[in-house]
Amino acid sequence: MEQWPKNEGDGKENKDRENKKEVEEHLVEVFEKGLEDEECIGYHGTSLEAVEYMLEHGHLPGSCEADSEYGYEKGSLFFYPRKAAFPDYPGSENFFDNDEDAIRDTKVYADIIARFHYIVKALGLDLGNPEHQYLGRVLGEGDSPEAEEIIAKLITERGKTRQEIKDILRDAQKRKGVVISLDKKILEKHKLGAGDDSLAGQDLRVICPEGLDFMNISGLEPAGQEEWDFFKTLVK
Repeated sequence: MEQWPKNEGDGKENKDRENKKEVEEHLVEVFEKGLEDEECIGYHGTSLEAVEYMLEHGHLPGSCEADSEYGYEKGSLFFYPRKAAFPDYPGSENFFDNDEDAIRDTKVYADIIARFHYIVKALGLDLGNPEHQYLGRVLGEGDSPEAEEIIAKLITERGKTRQEIKDILRDAQKRKGVVISLDKKILEKHKLGAGDDSLAGQDLRVICPEGLDFMNISGLEPAGQEEWDFFKTLVK
């Protein structure tokens, strides 16, 4: 995830407030709409931290680093495509046959992302730092020798107590993430690429180095109570 830029003067702050209001109104609209949308080309799982970033900056951040092993660039945003939206796309026979299955697996991904984003932010670390994201992912996966090594470093190098870390990991379990549906107008501005090799062609990725503009979100569904409560506060 990208680092958050600082505001530069009162004029920019006023503009930022106007932009934030526009983003908030759109998110309320797609929250109330849900995921039922014929304009949707697929589903992406994300976190409240990414949504909060989008509220501030107007776009959803993609991956914060490239990965030569899997062959994707910085700014890639992965999603499960709707088969009906890509009838002639190469490899579409590997896509989920129905939307329910695609949404189900998107929720699994959102749950993972939601936990580790929460952990990184709660520890006061940088979500734009790939090493910090990796740390959050390991801690979010539960007990392991590597997780114990990370906890020891957090205690000795960052002054965290074991109880503080334990509380953060406990609270992270409450996060279930957010499922968003992607509008077909994405295809007018962004190229698509192959998805994660480990998923046998079931997913695709949007190449968006500058992030994905909020207007490309056509629907939204919170996957857990924490997320529902957050979006309810946006509804006036």
